[in-house]
Amino acid sequence: MKEDDSGNAQCDPANKINLDLAADLWGISSDALNERLTTASMEVMKKTIIKKVAPAKYNDNRDAISKALFENSFLFVVERINGELFHLGSGDVKKIMFIGVLDIFGFENFITNSIEQFCINFTNEKIQGFFNYNIIASEQEEYIKESVLWKPMKVPDNSDFVEMIEHKKNGMFALLDSACKAPKPAPENFVKEFFKKQGKMKQYLEKAKGPKKVKGQKKKKAKKGDKWIGFLIHHFCDDVIYTANLYLEKNMDAIHPDTAKMFAKSKYPMVQMIGAGTHHKKKKKSTTATLR
Repeated sequence: MKEDDSGNAQCDPANKINLDLAADLWGISSDALNERLTTASMEVMKKTIIKKVAPAKYNDNRDAISKALFENSFLFVVERINGELFHLGSGDVKKIMFIGVLDIFGFENFITNSIEQFCINFTNEKIQGFFNYNIIASEQEEYIKESVLWKPMKVPDNSDFVEMIEHKKNGMFALLDSACKAPKPAPENFVKEFFKKQGKMKQYLEKAKGPKKVKGQKKKKAKKGDKWIGFLIHHFCDDVIYTANLYLEKNMDAIHPDTAKMFAKSKYPMVQMIGAGTHHKKKKKSTTATLR
């Protein structure tokens, strides 16, 4: 990628071989891929306007396509596995074979924590909730049913924490997606809305003045317009201060309609399906959500 005389992004002729190779593997034309990387379309008064993008946006387009393809390829493999395993016939649904994968996530708490650390830590939180119920709560329920001598114990419940993040309308993820679609996306507006909707969850969510300090390290003077934006989350494992300045930028990786249209013209049916993200939208009787 290089900048043209107008300040817009264009493919560097010296590296065009890489663009041609990617286009060939996906079964699309090099011109179509080049157009997707260097332009963006927007609807104004029911009319579609195509404009050139800045060099920074070129990299965003490239990364968004890569991330979305990786995610859709993974979902495709999962659904194919489920489709092969899920054969009802006349048997008992409860005895259907399935593959269960439990990935033991770690927990990260650095000096600067962004959305990557939050996703890892939130997954850890969900696994903790799964463990609390399936290993402790469900066993306790069985003991009570079977009249086993047992001293009842209080089982930790973080379902309200999960709801704070995953609620379809007011959860953090929903608010983040909404902030990304705003005319002028701003991390500060996202954090304000997060506290407006979930500020009452003070046992989990708290305001923070900045990332945690390191002993012996001198505080750097903030540059003009370089305001820190973030919040503190009380996780099951530890308290973590998250820097939200790049949350919106890193979250803008969904498949753009222009990308879906580009892949729809591929000469390979599988690329058409995975590239446009349509494989998991079609409901099939042979597919289940047993494996996630």
